[in-house]
Amino acid sequence: MVMAKASLGKFRDILEACRSSKFMSFSLDDRGPTVVSGLSLTPVGKMLRNNLRQESHQLLGGTAVPVYRGTGSMSLAENLHFLHQNYPLSLPFGVALEVNGSEHRSFEVPLQTATSGLQVERTMIDLCTTYLIAPSLAAQFLHQTQRQRKIWWMRFSSGPGRYQISDAQSSNDGERTVVAIRARFGNTERATSTEQPATQELAQTIDLEWLELFPRGLLKGSDIPEELYIRTKGKPKKTFPPAVVRVHQDLDRATLAVLMDALEPAPFSGCVRVHRKLAPFKCGIICNVKDRARQAEVEDLAKHLAIVLRKADISLLDYSLPQAKDVGSYRKQIANLDALGVPYTLVLRDEALETGLLSLRARDTTLAETIHVSDLPHYLIKIIQS
Repeated sequence: MVMAKASLGKFRDILEACRSSKFMSFSLDDRGPTVVSGLSLTPVGKMLRNNLRQESHQLLGGTAVPVYRGTGSMSLAENLHFLHQNYPLSLPFGVALEVNGSEHRSFEVPLQTATSGLQVERTMIDLCTTYLIAPSLAAQFLHQTQRQRKIWWMRFSSGPGRYQISDAQSSNDGERTVVAIRARFGNTERATSTEQPATQELAQTIDLEWLELFPRGLLKGSDIPEELYIRTKGKPKKTFPPAVVRVHQDLDRATLAVLMDALEPAPFSGCVRVHRKLAPFKCGIICNVKDRARQAEVEDLAKHLAIVLRKADISLLDYSLPQAKDVGSYRKQIANLDALGVPYTLVLRDEALETGLLSLRARDTTLAETIHVSDLPHYLIKIIQS
């Protein structure tokens, strides 16, 4: 990944915080243009990436245009042939493919925008959705899709105003147009020199994903089976390929951007404010017992609650287990959960055995509310999905 020289100040702090987090590691070199290389996700970072993938697929399933899940080991043409043989296809529709970037290079974005601030080596998972549309509706569909993608990013952000849609870049032959969804990170500082512009932008713009429009179909005509070509009425009958809109997302780049968004408010606070729907673990459990004679009973209650939450498909980090004792004191356990981006923590104290009351701590506010064991798992599901 290569970044422009202007990446200074808070932007550098955000990158350093990402590098030292529990989610990923990479090398950072700012001799000349800032270079980030060797991006590697930890197990919890891969969980974050997987949640991001699932939310992307849920968005596709919730649109008015049907989107079919393709097979990444097959080419686009092979997937379209298979769908045509097994489904009653009609325009518009989409095909979503997930491919390993190190094995499949066909989804390379053809136009590079000069203002792109972050170049990522695509070595892991690519998500690409190809829509086939009537040419007369292609421009409108691109406009609607880019707005939809921007809003999707805003929903999961701690700073929704950072996202923007780039200007369209067209090839010289007019065969394709590329639009990027972008995010801005870092500072905007006033310049002190009269020779400089009134405002010197030190914020860094990062491309998150790209949308491509092929108004006359893909350049490789063989990618679209002739059976899906549009046929004119009347005589003489003519056929022409449908227009194509393609949404391309590098999932490793997107995961880094999500982590940067979560860390920007306070890069070195030790708290990763990732959105609750994307968080690898939705809830933690901690036993904070004063009477050591009751420790075993409180831990038994914690085990029961863990079973209840896992049956409800709530990903859980249980610090009441014996193997979690090495994490340390109550404060250290809370700090570790914050560093892992866990949005909610159940705290069990002595009185839980008599009253059934628990504390539910929110990561972002550090405030706790009192709930009853009978509220679980329904109350937790409600606030996570809200």
